[in-house]
Amino acid sequence: MRIIVLGLLVLLVLLPSLLILFARHRPARIRIPMAMAAFLAPIVMIGLVSAAPYLMNDVRNAPQWAHMLGLMLWAGGFFLPWIIFALFLHMGRKTVPE
Repeated sequence: MRIIVLGLLVLLVLLPSLLILFARHRPARIRIPMAMAAFLAPIVMIGLVSAAPYLMNDVRNAPQWAHMLGLMLWAGGFFLPWIIFALFLHMGRKTVPE
């Protein structure tokens, strides 16, 4: 069962990164940093949550809401690549139809 969960997490991160990287309608100087940001976003988010012991419930008097917030931020890191992908698709000049 762990293999399935890890496979889904890899797809949640890898798929939007590859979609950004292989999008041909944008120049490579934009695609490469955006793909790297999408790929590294979960690692950065998990690192930030792990750096705060209050959010990881590693302190004696941490309330349950702090641990729940840490779990939500940790899990939300896996959806950040899709948010970055959506921003990548919609960035650029907007043309107003006449």
